[in-house]
Amino acid sequence: MAKKAKNIDIPEGFIDYYVLYGIDRKTKTKDIRKLLFQKQGEIRSNMSNGALNSPEIMKKLQEAGNEIANAIKAFKNDERRSAYDEILDAAYAAGRIDTAAQTMAQDLYEEIEALFMKGNYRLAVQKCMDALNNNVRDYRIYILLAQSYFALSDPDRSIKTVDDGLKVHPDNLPLLRAGARFANEGKKDYDKAQGYVNRMLEIDKDSPLAASEQSYLYLSTGKQDLAYGMIDEYVEKHPNDMEFRK
Repeated sequence: MAKKAKNIDIPEGFIDYYVLYGIDRKTKTKDIRKLLFQKQGEIRSNMSNGALNSPEIMKKLQEAGNEIANAIKAFKNDERRSAYDEILDAAYAAGRIDTAAQTMAQDLYEEIEALFMKGNYRLAVQKCMDALNNNVRDYRIYILLAQSYFALSDPDRSIKTVDDGLKVHPDNLPLLRAGARFANEGKKDYDKAQGYVNRMLEIDKDSPLAASEQSYLYLSTGKQDLAYGMIDEYVEKHPNDMEFRK
């Protein structure tokens, strides 16, 4: 759940996009957007590359795309950026963001992500475990570890890893989505997958991640009418959410 600092709600897992994407806080908003769009273009280019046909790699690229799309929304204009900066400052004041730890986590994440993208899943597992054993608790490390296990045909460990991550980040939507997908695709345990989705909807009933995962679960269980109905309902409520449409 979101905690308050100075009467400002700080979402669980709030990210400092300045640190994540190496942006100086003095940079003008329009220049930040330009940089983010360039990075987004690189991700889309990789996704369109036929050589990257592994489902696991495509999922990773989609997650990177979703994350940078959120950053672009945060810097939509000066007003939106000001609101983001206010929450960011409150997060630091509340001790919710450790710059050194986040930088270290980002460096580790990029190193492990590179291994994963090259298909070095066993080494990715080793690096993830090293990071967690050294108290790096970035939720993305848990997701990468779970994805690596899944790529090694071990969905049980994938699900256990997600559950371990949720003990640290109980309201993290990407982790919950990963759990739903691994339970669905890896174990055909639709009840467990539905449990993750239900939790996502409890946290944010308007979450595009929750809506897309619920629709996917409906499709997996042969409930096409419910799947397309949920998609139509979300699009009707959020007509400008182009990422969901994709």
